[in-house]
Amino acid sequence: MLARRVEADYGGKSLQSIRETGLDVRVDTTDHDLVEAATLADIVEGLRSRALNRSTVVSRDFAAPLEETVPSGFTVVRTDRRSRFAFAYATAAGAALTIHVTERTNVAIYADTDQRLLDVTNDVAALLAVHEPPESDELDIKVWAEGFKGEFDSLHIPKEPWEVNRRNYATSTARGIDPLMEMSTAPSGGKLLLWYGSPGTGKSHAVTSLASAWAPWCETHLVTDAEQFFTDPTYLRSIVESGSHRNVPHFLHSYADGDDKPTKAKLIVCEDADEYLRVDARERSGPALGRLLNLTDGLYGRDRDCYVLLTTNDDIARLHPAVVRPGRCLSQVEFAALPAAEARAWASDPSVTHDMTIAELFARGGGHRVETTTERIGAYL
Repeated sequence: MLARRVEADYGGKSLQSIRETGLDVRVDTTDHDLVEAATLADIVEGLRSRALNRSTVVSRDFAAPLEETVPSGFTVVRTDRRSRFAFAYATAAGAALTIHVTERTNVAIYADTDQRLLDVTNDVAALLAVHEPPESDELDIKVWAEGFKGEFDSLHIPKEPWEVNRRNYATSTARGIDPLMEMSTAPSGGKLLLWYGSPGTGKSHAVTSLASAWAPWCETHLVTDAEQFFTDPTYLRSIVESGSHRNVPHFLHSYADGDDKPTKAKLIVCEDADEYLRVDARERSGPALGRLLNLTDGLYGRDRDCYVLLTTNDDIARLHPAVVRPGRCLSQVEFAALPAAEARAWASDPSVTHDMTIAELFARGGGHRVETTTERIGAYL
């Protein structure tokens, strides 16, 4: 969406010419409106014979050079450059496209036939592939808040390999997490991950390790206002369906996130979700619990590779039976303090004689301090 009134000509046609087609160009005009208006103007003036009624979007999680994203045969009609934003509109026989470059690159493609749409999409995907950055040592976590109105912020933090973090957990906890870290594709079965335990047992760092392990095939979305996420259906859908493209021919679905790769799964993380998990959740939070269960085990979430990870400091005995029933959870792990013997080994200190959480061990300052990053998603939970 353009942020200000468009003052330039489109394809040599004045705004008056475009308005004569019946579409006004306003501050809230979308790219689709502009392409449709310019196309109608072309048809009125005899420059096109058919509408561009097929469309798709090719998106990448990096900023590509604007000029090098325009396929051969296209003429750039308009560009708009600002400090952290670049836009271009280009046309060709039977096609048009808009390019938005911020931290991401989004190319919306419009064509008059399925074959033309496929050809242009192939060309754009090939141009973007040249600029694909090498695998990063950082995680790109998408951070959501209801006030973003369908948009997200990006949090870039160093990855935390599980093989490095594993020693910070009680053996019973680590064994419960190990199978998750070994997954290389979206698993079948339950889609709810429930991690519970006392504060200071390392739940947030385990989340970072899981996001690191799943990064090749799964995006991580961190919801900062779970109360809004579970109570507002529109907000929930905006996250679950982000990156999906409706009304796109099936043969173009793979171009949403990769040249020939399927769309990535989603891991939605809600920390401190106690209120939505307790026995009295329905009375306290209304329909929130029902929406959670429908997303992870109902019709809405059935055909989606969308997983919800909830962390809570509550004991499992206080959680709603519908949440913990067999088959519901892909993962149900208790984060326990390190038993005295394991805490003593971790700290290399024979004076440790009682169970201790990893936060207590770090605070105590004993042994070999193991930290993989100075930036955190949150404090130890």
